[in-house]
Amino acid sequence: MTSSGSGGFVARLPGWAERHHRVAGYGDHMPNEDVASTPLHAAEVSAQLAEPRRPSAPARAVLRVGAGDRAAFEWVAQRQSKVLDWVMPRLTHMGDNGSLWAWVSVVLAIMGGRRGRRAARAGLLTLAVVSPVVNGPLKWLVRRPRPLIDVVPEARRIRHTPRTTSFPSGHSASAWCFSVAASIEAPILAPVLLPMAAAVAYSRVYTGAHYPGDVVAGSIVGAGLAGLIGPHMSAVGARIDEVGERVTEVWTEA
Repeated sequence: MTSSGSGGFVARLPGWAERHHRVAGYGDHMPNEDVASTPLHAAEVSAQLAEPRRPSAPARAVLRVGAGDRAAFEWVAQRQSKVLDWVMPRLTHMGDNGSLWAWVSVVLAIMGGRRGRRAARAGLLTLAVVSPVVNGPLKWLVRRPRPLIDVVPEARRIRHTPRTTSFPSGHSASAWCFSVAASIEAPILAPVLLPMAAAVAYSRVYTGAHYPGDVVAGSIVGAGLAGLIGPHMSAVGARIDEVGERVTEVWTEA
């Protein structure tokens, strides 16, 4: 058979018809070679191969959640408040590298007495365990890009967009991790520390650093892990204190 044009070239490719006849909808019945070699047939097969498949139900659910998350981010970006525009950027940068919670620990240790020192110790030890997990493996697994910051008013944007991925929010995880662990050790601190954690988490959305979903996930992970390992970290801290006291006694007697 003599063929010309693109259809003839495609038809002469080894095994082309056998590989593609089911795509064209012929089932187990192979079309006549003259039909399979026509440019029209080749175009139909190409169109069907290029047609995107309908996403699965889980994929559609993820897409809907992502769209809602972006809409919520844009809604927050449109909110205007001179007070929050001043407070939130400063608060979010105070949370960099856990520095805010280090200062809170210093205040608790100085002014909170023995209970305050125990709370600060539990919070910092728990934070030292949780923060690397959230900012390492969890972010690496998800690898969600940061939100486009252009929709956020320039006056309240974060100074530099972090290089790490967006999900989950490390600042939110650290805030809730420290606050929950310290509050378990000293419940009297909960009315102060938990609203602070919520404010830090919201500041990450308000300044354009994270989507709301990132913040919610980070808060849940931080609070959940603090509830699980916080009491154990408190026990570890108490043991460290006992060893330190014994070493001091031996050193003093010597």
